[in-house]
Amino acid sequence: MRRVHLAETESTNTAAAAEAERRWSPERADPIVVSADRQTAGRGRDGRSWASPIGGAYLSVAYPWPRSAIERSGMAPFAAGLALRSALGEATGVAGGRLAIKWPNDALLDGRKVAGVLCERRVMGDAASSDRPATDRDAVVVGVGVNVLGPVEALGEVRVPATTLALAIDRELDPADIADAVATQLVARLDCLLDVGWTEGDHAALNDALAYRGEPVAFTRAGQRHTGTLLGVAADGHALIHLAAQATPARFAAGDIDRLSPADRHDPLDQPSLTDATP
Repeated sequence: MRRVHLAETESTNTAAAAEAERRWSPERADPIVVSADRQTAGRGRDGRSWASPIGGAYLSVAYPWPRSAIERSGMAPFAAGLALRSALGEATGVAGGRLAIKWPNDALLDGRKVAGVLCERRVMGDAASSDRPATDRDAVVVGVGVNVLGPVEALGEVRVPATTLALAIDRELDPADIADAVATQLVARLDCLLDVGWTEGDHAALNDALAYRGEPVAFTRAGQRHTGTLLGVAADGHALIHLAAQATPARFAAGDIDRLSPADRHDPLDQPSLTDATP
């Protein structure tokens, strides 16, 4: 694993992909980790900006992924969420019960967003540039931003109430140590995903760590807002939500899930048992 640290970059995802394009060859391609003290154009899901002030841990892993196993890369966001949760717990000593995964892969600490993940696939080699040798692999680029130090106000406007690790624990923290812990866990999880695939144990761990499971939620997809009860995550990564108007759970592949506040619960929501649908 090659590590590169920058004082500042526009986006660690972009920088990691560029490093991979420069350094990987048909004969050898090792994971590349690019970290930075600050991003000037950090990105989140769906084109959202990610505030990246000094005091956070910002990193991306460019992981070589064979095209012959491309179907397994679809679970990379969920593997990254599990890796992030494990790394934050180990690096800070925060109990696992305080850390949750907000589908698909944000990390919540005490119900507030403390980190986020952005996964991208980058085409490498001959398909990307005619002057490079042919290769049978692409890059899965996993970017992570962790709020470590500094005031919450510096994070700008956020959809979900935010927090920092420093607000949760009473000891010194070094963003570089957090970045190293996350990078190590990410590479290990991606190794397992590539070699073994998404296992029943991974699926169970994701559901155990899932934020808002069994609670009323609001779900936005394609500009439409739905409300229901979050049952869990299916083995293929779809969120399963019980909607009052449907007998079977709705399956959502993309969108945003948020806890439904009591003030928004105008009508009683069905509260089915979690066994009514098998995640």
